[in-house]
Amino acid sequence: MYSWYLACHKRGKTNLLKVQMALEYMGATSFSPLVCVKKERKDREGKHRLKMESIFPGYFFVNLNPSNQKIFDVEKLPGFSHFVRTGVEIKPIRDNIVKQIMRLPFCSVFEDKSDSEEDKNINHELIKIASLSDKDERVTQLCNYVQNF
Repeated sequence: MYSWYLACHKRGKTNLLKVQMALEYMGATSFSPLVCVKKERKDREGKHRLKMESIFPGYFFVNLNPSNQKIFDVEKLPGFSHFVRTGVEIKPIRDNIVKQIMRLPFCSVFEDKSDSEEDKNINHELIKIASLSDKDERVTQLCNYVQNF
């Protein structure tokens, strides 16, 4: 059965792309929430450049079936670092949490009109986490949030 998992990639933007391409080849899906950020240009005063940045740097979500795609094989992929574990166990993340992350206003991937009370609460909490200015704090809060469900 396919489930979502939180994983880390090695440092560097190309490693995320390497992992995502390898996972796609294996038949797994991955997702890394991005946000569009305005960066001031150094060569032109008062001008900005748009840049895509990861909301949770170094982390991404993997949708795979552990009976088809062996965890050991996934961990050997180029650019892959490790799965986020609770103790020694790799726990799946509930689908509705990943759907809510995909629905964040920063990185809308698709529109899902299910607005159950539980979805609204998760969405509000995730927006608060994703809006934190400190990248390390965002990642810490995300890990805590995901592990509590």
